Amino acid sequence: MSKRQTRQPPKVTWAQAFRDTMTTAMNRGQAPFYCFFIIIVILLLRMPSNQMPHLAEDFLQLLAAWKITGWVLLVLVIFAWGIHAKTMRKKYSAEYSRVGDEKSKLQATAAGRAFPSSEGG
Repeated sequence: MSKRQTRQPPKVTWAQAFRDTMTTAMNRGQAPFYCFFIIIVILLLRMPSNQMPHLAEDFLQLLAAWKITGWVLLVLVIFAWGIHAKTMRKKYSAEYSRVGDEKSKLQATAAGRAFPSSEGG
């Protein structure tokens, strides 16, 4: 009898994970936002812990005084735009697939035979 071997998932280092997420961000056009987020996180981590409550308090005071409302709205609009773009990309992709399938059916009907798929399927 042979022993059943279990496959261990490959070990991924933090550098490989960073490389993969950065490559994905570049491919999707999100690298500037990703870099900005990383810089903010690094700055917050380097900040003395006794300054954190003051930072949060100052932020809330500026928000209450309507001084940074435009910046907050900008961030919200950017996130909303991202969600909208992703939704539209899915809808357009589904519509293009539907139109392609319909075109293929009409071509097969007109020719009297089925054509092979150009997508390898």
